[in-house]
Amino acid sequence: FIVVKLNKDQTEDFLPKITYAFEESPWIPLYYLSKDQESLLSAKVGRNGKLALMIKGRGSFPGSVRWQSPYFKVKSGYGYKVVGWIKNTNELTQETRDGFLRLDFYQKEVPVSTTARPIVSFVSERVYGESGWHRVEISTVAPEVAEFASIGFQADNPQISFYLDSVEVLETKKQPSAPEFRPTVIQDDDLFLPNNRGIL
Repeated sequence: FIVVKLNKDQTEDFLPKITYAFEESPWIPLYYLSKDQESLLSAKVGRNGKLALMIKGRGSFPGSVRWQSPYFKVKSGYGYKVVGWIKNTNELTQETRDGFLRLDFYQKEVPVSTTARPIVSFVSERVYGESGWHRVEISTVAPEVAEFASIGFQADNPQISFYLDSVEVLETKKQPSAPEFRPTVIQDDDLFLPNNRGIL
């Protein structure tokens, strides 16, 4: 798993591709130990006073809280940016930060399940701070053989609930050359809490 950020001069070359505002819920919960997670759209909680996807923390299995968007087509070598907003219902310190988006690339559409293995996955920063909305972002380039991708939400602590809203996928206007589009890799040895623990 890789956390990346684009350089500031690379942020104006994107066009909107897909937006998930969660007025309805096309996202799918993924199950590890039990099928007790349900699609919950919560009114008046969204960033714009509308609906947001409520993700209830349940169970006791670390990393068991996962949701995934439908697959969408991608272009090999094109740049992609995912921007979303996550609301933590509990205050989280930097040491207990949790809840993030993931961008998974696939060579073909595969059944949505916890055992599906993407070509590569990129993740956003994890949320921490007071209860409230936090902007998270992923920026990267689609691998050479990638044809499909999906956006996911994941949390390591199954006891914490989150809201998810305004998830947008953007795509570069053209296939960028390497000098034009070079993500800065962020090394995060503590990507999961504690010390890379997580079911991925």
